[in-house]
Amino acid sequence: MGSNTERPDFSNEFVIHRNRLPTRAYWIPEDAIVLNGIWDFHLAPTPFHQVDEWKSIQVPAHWQLQGYGKPHYTNVPYPFPIDPPFVPTENQVGTYRRRFNIPSDWDRSSQIRLRFDGVDSAFHLFVNGNQVGYSQGSRNPAEFDITNYIFLERDNEVTVRVYQWCDGSYLEDQDQWWLSGIFRDVHLLAFSATARIEDFFVQTWLDEKYENATLKIGLQLHLEEECSIEVKVRDHDDSLVQHATQTVPAGRESLEVELPFLAPKKWTAETPYRYNMDLILISPNGNNQTIKQKIGFRQVELRNGNITVNGKAILFRGVNHHDFHPLNGRAVPLEFLKNDLILMKQHNVNAVRCSHYPSHPKFYDFCDEIGLWVIDEADLECHGFIRGDVDMKNVPESVWRENGSESIEEYLSPVLAKYTSDSPSWREAYLDRITQMLQRDKNHPSIIIWSLGNEAWYGCNHVSMSEYAKKHDPTRLVHYEGDRKSKTADMCSFMYVELENLERKALAEGDEFDKPVILCEYGMAIGNGPGALEEYQQLFHKYRRLQGGFIWEFANLGLWREDKSYFAYGGDFGDFPHDGTFALDGLCQSDHSPGRGMVELKKAIEPVKLFIQDGQIVLQNLFDFDSLETLSVVIQICTFDGHEQQTIIMDRKPCPKVQPSKTATILLPGLPTLPENILECWVTVSLQISQPTLWAETGHEVAWCQSSLSEHKQPSIPATVQQDLSIQIQETIPSYYVTGSKFSIEFDRIRGRLAGWTMHGQKLFTTAPTFAAWRTPTENDTKYDAERWGAYSLDNLQQRVISISLQSSDKDSVQITVQAYIGAVIRDWGFTSTIVYTIYGDGTVVISHNVRPRGYHPKILPRLGLDMQLPSDFASVNWFGCGPEESYADKRNSQKLGLHSRTPDNLFTSYEYPQENGNRAGTRWLQLTNSEGVGFVVTRVDDAGRTWGEFDFAALHYSGKDIAKANHPTELERREDVFLRLDAAHAGLGTARCGPGTLEKYQVPCKETSFAFSFSPQVPYL
Repeated sequence: MGSNTERPDFSNEFVIHRNRLPTRAYWIPEDAIVLNGIWDFHLAPTPFHQVDEWKSIQVPAHWQLQGYGKPHYTNVPYPFPIDPPFVPTENQVGTYRRRFNIPSDWDRSSQIRLRFDGVDSAFHLFVNGNQVGYSQGSRNPAEFDITNYIFLERDNEVTVRVYQWCDGSYLEDQDQWWLSGIFRDVHLLAFSATARIEDFFVQTWLDEKYENATLKIGLQLHLEEECSIEVKVRDHDDSLVQHATQTVPAGRESLEVELPFLAPKKWTAETPYRYNMDLILISPNGNNQTIKQKIGFRQVELRNGNITVNGKAILFRGVNHHDFHPLNGRAVPLEFLKNDLILMKQHNVNAVRCSHYPSHPKFYDFCDEIGLWVIDEADLECHGFIRGDVDMKNVPESVWRENGSESIEEYLSPVLAKYTSDSPSWREAYLDRITQMLQRDKNHPSIIIWSLGNEAWYGCNHVSMSEYAKKHDPTRLVHYEGDRKSKTADMCSFMYVELENLERKALAEGDEFDKPVILCEYGMAIGNGPGALEEYQQLFHKYRRLQGGFIWEFANLGLWREDKSYFAYGGDFGDFPHDGTFALDGLCQSDHSPGRGMVELKKAIEPVKLFIQDGQIVLQNLFDFDSLETLSVVIQICTFDGHEQQTIIMDRKPCPKVQPSKTATILLPGLPTLPENILECWVTVSLQISQPTLWAETGHEVAWCQSSLSEHKQPSIPATVQQDLSIQIQETIPSYYVTGSKFSIEFDRIRGRLAGWTMHGQKLFTTAPTFAAWRTPTENDTKYDAERWGAYSLDNLQQRVISISLQSSDKDSVQITVQAYIGAVIRDWGFTSTIVYTIYGDGTVVISHNVRPRGYHPKILPRLGLDMQLPSDFASVNWFGCGPEESYADKRNSQKLGLHSRTPDNLFTSYEYPQENGNRAGTRWLQLTNSEGVGFVVTRVDDAGRTWGEFDFAALHYSGKDIAKANHPTELERREDVFLRLDAAHAGLGTARCGPGTLEKYQVPCKETSFAFSFSPQVPYL
């Protein structure tokens, strides 16, 4: 390496590669040799240390996940000093070595290449002790001609010297784990030395009616002799639909072939039809070259201010996606990657943004095959520059808003861009990243937009990137969120915009806009969330200018620690600086199983909206191209009588043909006469796939709706109470004792609450129902609200009894009224409260609260309700309401109305960072019983005594405070008791950790409130 004072390749922004071949379209010959497997390996602490002992390592893989060094997670900061282009002396170097042979059946005159599809962050390549070249750009390919360095008839040795950091690391500050090494495939390739196709570019152009097409194939050639180029195109049935042959003279370096097609089937994300193309170079010596490529006919344009495909405006129902595996990091098995895309399709996702680098090259084949719109993004982000100055973000909001900026980041962008994005010395480094992506991935119909990177500010180098993309590929559009004024981008792109602001952007230019608006990131899915997805979707459908968005992000980025039995996040490996749980911000868990957020998104973005109107099912087709003929309509009508749910009608029929953006109706079946005891009768309409696809089986549900069909008679207190059951009252100094034929209740006259309640001699609670207003914070709560809740001592309320009175109106009931002040410890605020306990002869207890805040109280609360604890054997929980999974005010649309059954163990939702979970919103009837079938039924009681109102509940074996203290699920202590929470109001979730907080309509205002719950005895049928 020389002395420390020399400027090495890895700290020189002008040296991006040495002897690397020009990037070409991804295509691996059938006779290629895969050099994956076990390599020799040595890890040195700096580039100036020599190899002293060889060990072994798996390729592809990251060395930090193979026992060398440690993973390091950041979202924004660089894990090294900001000193571009220089990196620290402590710059680990992983040296890889292995042997290989040239296959005996390869032509001995071949050009031999080595190809690396992903090496983080930079490397020098040596073959047989000779330096071949250098490359950087971690998620981009590097291919080298090693013909002059190899032995044809004996062993060869390849050595790769990989640097943890290089000047390119300043451009790779994506929200991810910093992981190093050879993490994608390594191939040994052979090409004809005298006649070969170097590269090819497939373009499809449709006519003005988007009916007929021209296939254009641009070829880059190396010909030392005259050859023929043959093109064959076949359809799905392997029938030849077009064919052409052309003679090409020696020395010709490029060729364009054009083939006309009459009404070819078009490719879209909804109808991903592909043709099979054979591109054949026929050489006089018989050494032919055949490239097989699947092609899709589609045309992407900006028309009338909208992104269009085949002449139609599209709507993105998208997600951001990292290549990531919980054991292997970015060395992702292909089946795992493909399963990600299948999950997306199964959850109604139609678009994916590769964040924030080009994905594995096979990823795009899968997208082409199953149908997804793709924004392919350059391997570029330098967000960390914003941390360069401690006081940089302390600019008053009034200053940057006066400047016309919408955020401090936008205001600081011109300053921060000077580091690299607006520095001419970095121009070639930026151009290399758009070149690498575009040239590798250009033949995929699924890719409709090139993105210039992410959170890399904006400068002259982005302008150069955009110019390159538009010059070399006129068939696609260009995206870059950092181009806030859309000077070079073809769309206005934003992140985490509030609904009001988004609507202003939609209306800003009326209907005469030039460019559409998309949200490249929104709906931060960290932890228990996101909330209010439906509201965004409503705006997307309301305004033509809004063309959808991409949820951040598809899956958590937790790394599994076998020694700890949990998914690790920032700091769990002793890494510093780090961004902690920001690594866990996905719709799916770290093992990529769908999380609750993914299920909620599926409902919010369903491509067909169903609703019931005037006795008919209305189907509103929100697809852009599909007309629904491949779907079935399943109609189920159910009833609930307070004990059982029954299906009274079940019907399945083909879905009528409905053109995109149109509606159709189906007549509902007639209802039979319903018994008087029916509390609820409702219909569920499900739209299901009628034939298996590449991504779902027959019966997979695409969309659904529910609607009440009958006016139910709301049961009321005391009408539901069994009459003529007398009670006895015994009064002592500390207690009231109220007993009936089957129950006994003790009321604590000192503390003003229930002290005991037994039914058939069995305890119904271990801790009495008490007023509560605190919940365990979610990740989104921690940004602002949780600190305020703590400051207001919401988790530490104490009651002062002012008075207690008992009134017995007749022998069948007794009423105990408590006047109390429920105050916050430390603080001068609380609730003046009237609490009434009404006890009926059958053991029913109604607890009503009227709470009136006083003093310096908060404006909003996380909840209003009751907390209590039940004995450990209360293992049966049945409820009528939203379910079966958890739901909240702004995250409940995915859960269906019905009768559901769980235990407290599986009512718990395990988040990789423990937080508030397990709530069930929209509950109307709740039954909790022990192993003997003894327990109670909870209903909400309104002012008129009716008992069919909605409430929220949670019933878990974990206390809220235990959950709040835990950093990982393994730290949670399962308690014997069941912690029951009943809420008259429970706040939504929002997305405040990175984006808007909980919408006002989903907040719980701190104001005078009255609520009541009825606890009716439940005993087994004899």
